[in-house]
Amino acid sequence: MPDMRVDGCDHHRSVAVSRSKDDLRPLVLGLDPTDNPPMPESDRLNRLLKMLEAEPGDAFCLYGIAQEHAKAEEHDAALGWYDRAIAADPDDGYLHFHKARSLEALDRMPEAIEAAEAGLVAARRGGDGHAQSELEALRMELGG
Repeated sequence: MPDMRVDGCDHHRSVAVSRSKDDLRPLVLGLDPTDNPPMPESDRLNRLLKMLEAEPGDAFCLYGIAQEHAKAEEHDAALGWYDRAIAADPDDGYLHFHKARSLEALDRMPEAIEAAEAGLVAARRGGDGHAQSELEALRMELGG
């Protein structure tokens, strides 16, 4: 099997091919689930924090940290990370979407609606129609 490691990452993709040359079906590549066993929550968070040290303005990394806190029901902590991610990538409507969900979990509905509305503006600015429709639905669900 070829080694398809990604620089800076311990995870790798494995490709196994076993078919005859007469088989005309398209080749499907995929992840071997045994290569990368699930990581405990704290390990994921620690890895993300370490990655953030190397790239402090990485919006995706900031978002990942926020999501880890939200999954752990640490919504107050998640909000600060969502705000940092939004500052790093102001045109990503989904960052606002998830911030709104954390605000909703904290029963801070007016702020959740504001976050959804800010996300709509960001999604329009970023040209993301799919995010716009999801944020519209969220705003309606929140009562805005």
